[in-house]
Order: sequence, then C-alpha cells, then structure tokens
Amino acid sequence: KFKDTMYIVDGVCATAAEPEYMHDFGIDVLLTGSQKAFGVAPGLAIVLAGPTALKRRETLGDIPEYYADFKKWEPIMDNPAKYFATPAVNMIWAFKESVKIIKEEGIENRYERHKKVGRAMQKALEELGFKILAEKDHRAVTLSNLIYPEGIDDGKFRSLLAQEGIAVAGGLGAYAGKMFRLGHMGNIDTHDLVSTLSTIERALYKSGMKDVMGKGVAALTTELAE
Repeated sequence: KFKDTMYIVDGVCATAAEPEYMHDFGIDVLLTGSQKAFGVAPGLAIVLAGPTALKRRETLGDIPEYYADFKKWEPIMDNPAKYFATPAVNMIWAFKESVKIIKEEGIENRYERHKKVGRAMQKALEELGFKILAEKDHRAVTLSNLIYPEGIDDGKFRSLLAQEGIAVAGGLGAYAGKMFRLGHMGNIDTHDLVSTLSTIERALYKSGMKDVMGKGVAALTTELAE
C-alpha cells in the first residue's frame, strides 16, 4: 500500500529477546544497542539494514551522516581488513561472545525464556502492589514500568535499592517520581531475579509496607516452576 515507505524499528529493548524476523516482518532497518538484551556493556550501536534500505541509500547522493553512512560500512562488512574507522575492538569481541551465548541457547529458546521471565516478574511485582504501566497484552518481556503503591517515595525507594547494588531507572515525563523502570533481560538467571525481587521487598518494607516480605519471591518462583 505504501511502497516507498521504509519500515524502521527501534529494537533497543527487544532485539535478542523478542521475536524479530526482518524478512517476515518486512523490517527495512533495525536499530539496537549492545547493552540491552545482548547482555554486553554499553558502547555499540547496532544497525541492521535490509536490501530496500541499501537500495534507498543509493538514491541519496552525499549525506552528512559520515560515520552512520551504509556506503562507508559496506566495504568493511565484505573485508574487515579494510580501514574506515578504528573499531571498538574490545566491545566487538564482547559482542562476539554474546552472539556465541545466544547461539548456544538457541534464539527461539531465548525468546521463550524472556517471555516466561517477563511474565513471572510482572506477576510478582503486581503481588507487591505495583501497577504496570503497559496494558497486559502489550507489555515488553524485557522491561517493566512500575507505578508505585500509594505512599512510596521515589528517591528514597531507589536509594534503598542502590544501597544493595540494584540499579533501576526513574520514570520520565509525566511519570517522573511516580514509577521506576526495571530491566529483566539478557543473560540474567533465576538467582539474579530472586535477589532483585528480594531487595525490592526489603525496600518496600523499609518504606512502610510491612506485609510484603516473601510475597514477590514466592510468586516469581511459583510462576517459573510452571
């Protein structure tokens, strides 16, 4: 219907965790980063370009986006010995290891694991009194936006988590101070999930909610055992 329109997907919190089939979905450009579901440190911007995107680039002539220009990178893709720009070698080796881990797990198995973990974490967090911002049928399996129960102070709560080594991000825009963002993606395992939920329970307890201890962990482990 719109033959000249390119389909560009922001896969930052999805790629390597949510099903993405470029050919089947008609995706022309897929963008992601190394630090999300690939489980690598921040530092790599990853761009996948399909044949339609590459063909479109040919019609644009010179463009100012020098480093992000497909035409600069294509020769390097064909022959990494050629020089275009000094690569972040250590990050590329880390990314290679990540891809190896993904292949060993199997991408379809990885999709299913993220789905199971995401739903289990979200159920456990709801048991603790959080509301999840997204509607149930439209929630990411990699990330949850959690609206606080009544009476919880955002700054104090996140500070309590940080004291035990759990880093979460605050809400943005209209939700600043009202919620936090929790990632559950990549190569995390059950121990990571349980320890994170247990820390959240303790932070809630210290914030005045005295009936939460063990409820989230019980819901999580029960769901994962199914």
